[in-house]
Amino acid sequence: MTELKLSEKQKRFCDEYLIDLNGTQAAIRAGYSPRTADVKAAQLLKLPQIRSYIEEKKSQLNQQLENKYLINKERVLLEYARIAFADLRCYFNPNGSLKEVTELTEDEAAALASSETEEMKEMGIPIGETKKIKLWDKLRALEGIRKVMGYDAPVKQDHTTKGESLNKGFGDFLQQVNQVK
Repeated sequence: MTELKLSEKQKRFCDEYLIDLNGTQAAIRAGYSPRTADVKAAQLLKLPQIRSYIEEKKSQLNQQLENKYLINKERVLLEYARIAFADLRCYFNPNGSLKEVTELTEDEAAALASSETEEMKEMGIPIGETKKIKLWDKLRALEGIRKVMGYDAPVKQDHTTKGESLNKGFGDFLQQVNQVK
């Protein structure tokens, strides 16, 4: 890391800012006056040496996460895809009963948000049970895929190939997902 000319208070501000990306609260936690913390945070975040320090720290944190948890774009996309394309039918046995969690594939388990079993009783005597499952939000996963894949960016198209770039991009995505599996 290059040595940047920052005071200890400025370094503390940067470190606090990286916790929640809230400039005002970071300034207060770093010891700046609560009355002027919002203005001070805005001033600090405009300084090139502050921005450089924060970017270097973010880069270090990202590298640590990537190394420890193997986090990368492909893995994030795979997790989003598991949720976005989960099929509810996969959670049931042929007779219609709910599968046990231990019977689920890795993809099916990744899309499962929760599972609960409730015992039904009549006059204190167990007479059966109700099983419930909840999957993660498919729409949020699709939004995540859209963002990671850059579908939110303005698409430059010539009018002769209208729509082909989006279809090609989605085809490339599916090919990547299949390779990651």
